[in-house]
Amino acid sequence: MKKRWLFIEPGRIGDWVLANAVVHRFLETHGGTIDWAVRSELRPLLDCGVPYENVIEIPSRMTALKAAGLTVACLRRRTRYDGCCVLSPGKSGRLVSRCMRAKGKFGYTAKAYGNGDSVDGKDIVYRPDRDHLLFRALQTCFPQATPATYNELVQDGRNRPTLQVLPADRQAIEDVLDGWGIAGTFVAMNIGSRSTFRRWPMDHWKRLIAMLLDRETPVVIAGSPAEYEEGLHVQRAIGRDHLYVMAPCALNRYAALLSMGRVVVCHDSGPMHLAPAVGTRTVAIFGPSDPALTAPVCDVEKLAVVRCAPPLPCQPCITPMNSHLEFDHCADTQKCMRALSPQTVFHAVDSFLKA
Repeated sequence: MKKRWLFIEPGRIGDWVLANAVVHRFLETHGGTIDWAVRSELRPLLDCGVPYENVIEIPSRMTALKAAGLTVACLRRRTRYDGCCVLSPGKSGRLVSRCMRAKGKFGYTAKAYGNGDSVDGKDIVYRPDRDHLLFRALQTCFPQATPATYNELVQDGRNRPTLQVLPADRQAIEDVLDGWGIAGTFVAMNIGSRSTFRRWPMDHWKRLIAMLLDRETPVVIAGSPAEYEEGLHVQRAIGRDHLYVMAPCALNRYAALLSMGRVVVCHDSGPMHLAPAVGTRTVAIFGPSDPALTAPVCDVEKLAVVRCAPPLPCQPCITPMNSHLEFDHCADTQKCMRALSPQTVFHAVDSFLKA
């Protein structure tokens, strides 16, 4: 009889993309079938990842505490699993794992990782070269085979998240691009972020877009409904041809768009992980956060991390011990993001366009 595993990912896009790589490796090692417990917004992406059987959907707007309670309640009603793993370093992941440990036994071993949490009762010891989110997930599932450094993590192809865009999704995006008259190279951008702390100034985005349009490179802005409104504002402000704003769509279609772009430019956010996973060169804008903690795990030749140079004394202010906190302000008015010039980001994008 096949073993049955449950993987719980109550986090967002980037967390799930990294978790997908761990689950793929887990199935290669242990076999069996899996069920997912994920936020509703991630449901369309599941078909791009590892094969699965069932899904427990966590409403996207549900608080971390309620998400933890819902997950535990669903587990109590369902068939027992041979194993369960909580793959999220954030608040939701910690609450789910604590609820599972506190609310009774489910007939399987519950493992979790997170900031300040433990794995099988043993505290995780943080090291400067092993603070990346994927290190902690691998440490949870493969404690005897965790890479020693970030370079080893990236070099092992098994650790690189890979998603497959479905033909129907690709065709749907091709139809949109054909309607705009885009038949070749374009740059896809995600100009927003759930955290205002990590946002590059909008004036910098406008200057970057203008420089690309001067080179006659089409630009497509895409993202969430809130980012759609921001994109329309930028489009009206620039008022030039070859700048397009894509209406909000499901994440499987969004992944298809990113896969068709020549380059993706974004903040340290979900699209930064999604774009490399579908094989697209990515320019990632970092400020308060640390690439050693959250950078995508991908071919280094397809990733450009851009930060202000030289780094400010306060960078990074998001560390492994506080990365789960929600920052909505900066003591120095986001000086690190303002100090990163549009010219620096343009040179990174231009190098990929010429590659």
